[in-house]
Amino acid sequence: MGHLALAIAALAALVGCASAPPPGPEALLPPPAPAPAAPQPAKVAGASRPAVASPATQGFTPLPSREQVLATTPERRLDPFAPLARPRTAAPAAAATGRPGSLAVQPPITLPAGFQFNGVVSVGGVPQALVTYRNESGSLSRGDQGGRTTPLLPIGWSVASIDAQSGHLLLRQGQRTVSARLNPALL
Repeated sequence: MGHLALAIAALAALVGCASAPPPGPEALLPPPAPAPAAPQPAKVAGASRPAVASPATQGFTPLPSREQVLATTPERRLDPFAPLARPRTAAPAAAATGRPGSLAVQPPITLPAGFQFNGVVSVGGVPQALVTYRNESGSLSRGDQGGRTTPLLPIGWSVASIDAQSGHLLLRQGQRTVSARLNPALL
């Protein structure tokens, strides 16, 4: 009797583990996409092509044309990173003499107040100026802009060039430049 009970239990276990056969390849395919409905061509008087809905009628904002974009820009520039050109002002004396087009002589610019040029180093072949401005000290590289990329220059000032061999630093404020030189004994 013990063998019969063991056989029934084994048979029940085998029958309970049985499952349906694995699905065939047709069961793994996605259902076919419905065929798109043929659009009904809208006939325009005298035209043989169907009318196309505009982006605005489909809920989209149409893009501006090239002319509209160019009309919104104040000027076209060859170099977008070049400083903006400032209109030159006529000198009061020139206006009094009646010579139109005479330019005002601007006084030379000086280094910013509190700015000190301390030295030059070359790091990986790139010259850097060692400076102090206000309570901060550090290095400047060509292209650094005060107030944007470094706190070591006043806003509106940038580094035009650095010559490590001659100890020369050229700063730019707008269209005007000012240079600083190290004492040759320090080179």
